[in-house]
Amino acid sequence: PAVILYTSGTTSDPKGVVLSHANLIAERYSAFGVVDVSENDSVLGVLPLFHSLAQLANLLLPFAVGARVVYLETLSSQELVRALSERQITIFCCVPQFFYLIHERIMREVEKRGSAAQRAFKAMLALNFRARLMGVNLGPRLFAKVHATMGKQMRLFVTGGSKFDPAIGRDLYSLGFTILQAYGLTETSGACTINTPHEAHIDTVGRALPGTEIKILPPDGTSGDGADGEVAIRGPLIMKGYFNRPDATATVMKDGWFLSGDLGRMDARGRLTITGRKKEVIILANGKNLYPEEIEAHYRKSPFLQEIA
Repeated sequence: PAVILYTSGTTSDPKGVVLSHANLIAERYSAFGVVDVSENDSVLGVLPLFHSLAQLANLLLPFAVGARVVYLETLSSQELVRALSERQITIFCCVPQFFYLIHERIMREVEKRGSAAQRAFKAMLALNFRARLMGVNLGPRLFAKVHATMGKQMRLFVTGGSKFDPAIGRDLYSLGFTILQAYGLTETSGACTINTPHEAHIDTVGRALPGTEIKILPPDGTSGDGADGEVAIRGPLIMKGYFNRPDATATVMKDGWFLSGDLGRMDARGRLTITGRKKEVIILANGKNLYPEEIEAHYRKSPFLQEIA
């Protein structure tokens, strides 16, 4: 055992996730097999280190290659922007909410400049989106002020921890930023899937990391692939178990597969899309399934709503 991180998931029952040194080493080699990180990188850390995403992405993985990590002394939007622009940050890994705030700030500045500026801005976004699909990124030139604010050395955004709004992801991609969506749980030593820089504009959490297997279980829980069902994961990233909780461990481990409790679907190219949580799905009288996260994402588009649950 290397570390015990406590998680309650969607319940109020905290469980200690026991991660071994082998788990952490497997996460290192798997992640670096997809994302290139070196001693020349500078990572900005803003999340608390009891969170698995932060402990891996903002501490152990940078440490493994000798990259620099910058921690904020106080967490505020002003300090965040100052660190991004002044500390030569090259990688920023955080939960979606931080990227939503960055996006909101950019859009608010555009709105202040009137309708003509908004139309021009949208046209430039569309232009750079098409250019990037052909391998050319005009973002640093078309949106020079935005890139100066985020830091001219910035090369990768990484997000995880909850479902990411695809519309905001597309806007950031069109602005010239590369934002990688990752998916994982504390029980999987952090990320177990991630999309590549070439697919940063696609609304999936990418493919399984090297050495990791993922399959979708049908609604009845039997083995085999289904169009939309529970995400099951197998590989060296999976925890040793819950600390002193063999009962809870047995509930989520079946024949070597970890049952995540997340619902998702997988396309023909092996890319995973998360649709919700198994315990939160609402089944109507007519049998139709509703996923609260999708409903919330729709209503958050309204300018009259600040928060929704």
